[in-house]
Amino acid sequence: MNELTLQWYHSLIAGLSLDAQTFQLYQGSASLGSQSEWLWNVLDAIPPESINNYYNPIQANLFSQNYAAVIGQLLPISTNDFQSCLGDYYEIWNTYIHSTTLPTNFYTDPQIMSQFYTSWASINAPSKINCAQTLIAEFFGDIITKANVLYANASASKQTLAYGITMKNVLEKIKRAPGATITFDNTQTSRKMRSAWTQKTQVKDLNFFGAPDQIQKSNTEALSSLSKKVVSNTISIQATYDHVLSIEGHPLQTKSTNPLLSSYLPWFSSAAFSRAFGTKDNTVWKHGFPSWDTTFGLSGNMQRDTFGLVIVDGMEVQMQSTATYSQTEQRTATSAKSSGVWPFYMNENTTAVQNDVAFNTNGNMVIHTSSEVGNPQLIGVSINTLNAITNSKTIQFKI
Repeated sequence: MNELTLQWYHSLIAGLSLDAQTFQLYQGSASLGSQSEWLWNVLDAIPPESINNYYNPIQANLFSQNYAAVIGQLLPISTNDFQSCLGDYYEIWNTYIHSTTLPTNFYTDPQIMSQFYTSWASINAPSKINCAQTLIAEFFGDIITKANVLYANASASKQTLAYGITMKNVLEKIKRAPGATITFDNTQTSRKMRSAWTQKTQVKDLNFFGAPDQIQKSNTEALSSLSKKVVSNTISIQATYDHVLSIEGHPLQTKSTNPLLSSYLPWFSSAAFSRAFGTKDNTVWKHGFPSWDTTFGLSGNMQRDTFGLVIVDGMEVQMQSTATYSQTEQRTATSAKSSGVWPFYMNENTTAVQNDVAFNTNGNMVIHTSSEVGNPQLIGVSINTLNAITNSKTIQFKI
């Protein structure tokens, strides 16, 4: 499965004009559904170092969670001038803003923050009204404090942490996206890994038929044996997609004017994240966990991120295998096809995809995978890696 996946990966790159420095093949049940949150969950997942990824929706390594831990571990860039200005009134003010309902955009609009403070001070600390300017200068000049407040407010809203892309965006754009056709033959396509962002593949527990989380354990040995037979013989593929769309999606950094996103609070600060990546020592990072090494180091949990999606709509894929299959092998293939077939493993029960398996009189196999226009499928993601950041000397994560 390793060589076959490599070959198909490079055929997709060439046929769909994708970038081998950012593309990752997405595998698993991947019909888009109707909710933007589905897109955001995919974008929030930090992918493994592999040209392919069998997506696990309950995976633990999420960009938003790791980001929250990082900014919480950064030292604030505070001068304490506002606290000095307020003197004994500082604790009273601090208690008040944590016990009352703050106006909308209090933490994002300097004018609103200033007006709110002035109103409070005129009643509770008239001699300290002029501290408003110090408050604004200190808060909006401290990107770390601001980033933590931004994230805390978004989390407290109980809404999903949003990315700047909606399902409506995708559905509108994919209707106008061009199509493509890919022709593949494993005896003609190079088995060598050409230039790509990584040299690794993720093929553990993957058989030609049946997604790993969908098949019965009792059938694993039969499917493994069948897979070996498939990949050791000639496989040809003719794949036609009516529409192919590559689209980016980034964490919400500012209040969106998009009507579908306007109710979601921004939660990400590229300035704070850049500061975290740019300095390893304890002039920026607090002592403890997480640290720069556990985040961005060789075994760090933020080695890469997802910044885009590759989506197709209207799909006709025909695969032919020249091997001769016994009646038992034919039954094994036919019973497993509903759980997904390589290379995408799209489950018939959870996607709008139909997998048909047929055998001619010689026992050769033909697989037909299809979905009608109007049922978009995710087939890949675009990622950034730390190498790209190091080479450009500029943070490329989600900015």
